[in-house]
Amino acid sequence: MARLAAGRTTALTADEIVDVALRQVDDFGLDSLTMGNIAAELNVSQMALYRHFDSKGHLLRAMLDRVWNEGMAIGSLPEDPIEIMVAGAMSLWQAFARHPQIGVLLGATPEMGQQAENIAIGVEVVMRQAGFDPEHLGEAYLPISTYMLGAIALLGSRVAAKGPMAPVTTAEARRGFEASPSEMGSQILRCMVPTMAEAEASYERGLRALVSGLLADQPAPADRRQSADA
Repeated sequence: MARLAAGRTTALTADEIVDVALRQVDDFGLDSLTMGNIAAELNVSQMALYRHFDSKGHLLRAMLDRVWNEGMAIGSLPEDPIEIMVAGAMSLWQAFARHPQIGVLLGATPEMGQQAENIAIGVEVVMRQAGFDPEHLGEAYLPISTYMLGAIALLGSRVAAKGPMAPVTTAEARRGFEASPSEMGSQILRCMVPTMAEAEASYERGLRALVSGLLADQPAPADRRQSADA
């Protein structure tokens, strides 16, 4: 058994490292995250961290997985498949809203594994139940996932930008936009700096509209048969 650091009474775990790393990112930003800062808070050496994560990139992947799994943990699902899709998307939004800067990591290439496979299977089952053409699921999934992940990443980038750029709060920006003498464009200006509640409501409204539009754009049954026979 590895020797405990002075002042510690329990062995270091990977979950504990991820807990501290997430808290530091939430408090100080993704750019401030270092293995040294994590080790200092945990009262361990950096080498102790590398016994669990062989690189900072490995740790970042674990942090992304943690928040993603939080978003996938939905208590009771509705019966309607479209509502299942919306519930899942909203749960992901809320998880990343709790850790917004982790959302910018969604641009990383997904890792193949059992978790990714399980998610893909679950998504396909629900999309089929919702009425999407089984032969063209990818064509519908891509715009939905792009919308979802892009909205979450934007949320994170706005939070991250407050550090290196002049810190202007949403309320301050809205007051400035509302003071504009021109009525033309005033609604659009306010929507450029939505509150978290407005952003979440807009995310759901846009998602429903996107899913509805994609379903309406499905090939008719006769067209599907002709495509299959071709």
